[in-house]
Amino acid sequence: LLAAIVLLTIREPSTRTQARAEKPAEPLRHTVRRIWDDPALRWMALGCTLFTTTGGAFNAFGAAYIIRNFGLSTTEVGISYGLVAGLGGLAGTLMGGLLSDRLAERHPLRALRLVAVVLIIGAPFRVLALLAESYAVMLACLFVPMTLAMAYAGPTFRTLQGRVPAETRATSTAVLLFMLNGIGLSLGPLLAGGLSDALVPVVGPDSLRVALSILVLGDIAGAALFWLAGRAERPINVKEASKRAV
Repeated sequence: LLAAIVLLTIREPSTRTQARAEKPAEPLRHTVRRIWDDPALRWMALGCTLFTTTGGAFNAFGAAYIIRNFGLSTTEVGISYGLVAGLGGLAGTLMGGLLSDRLAERHPLRALRLVAVVLIIGAPFRVLALLAESYAVMLACLFVPMTLAMAYAGPTFRTLQGRVPAETRATSTAVLLFMLNGIGLSLGPLLAGGLSDALVPVVGPDSLRVALSILVLGDIAGAALFWLAGRAERPINVKEASKRAV
């Protein structure tokens, strides 16, 4: 319904020039190389991959962990866990976007350091959630990293869109989303499941808890890379970047 309203009421913005619209699409390898050659984009993309590995693990095994440890039904977990994740994600996305606009007025990359800080703050709360003996306490602890982690969206996509040529923004976004979803969110469950099975002989029924705790390192490593991205002071010239990528 919303898509139909948008289609009928919002006009498609016109391009600045017809020549730009007719320009041949850039090869994918050139777009990937441009992202890699820009230190800010390189560390940012790798940081996204690492911290979404943690998120993917918790998303995939969080419900199973809750059912196993607190004896709740799938319906109870779906409503409560889903509500916390949804509200946290909404709040974090809005917070990240608003703070990104404010920080970018002073320095275009300062918002990436914000992402690093919030990931570091959220990481201990993931571990506390796994140690909680009460489901309510666990949800309260998880709300913090679920909110803070989603603050990445505004700074990340603002930085990407501002450091690549206009005609390659869609492809650059697709590359970043592949690293987020195709690698990070996909690799997280695989690592969590493999670690959990491997740890059964060592820690027994606590194997999933320990596996998820280990994967919190993805948040910490991702934060370190976002901090590096935020310190990449070299300005980017999109025209020169286009020439280097050819």
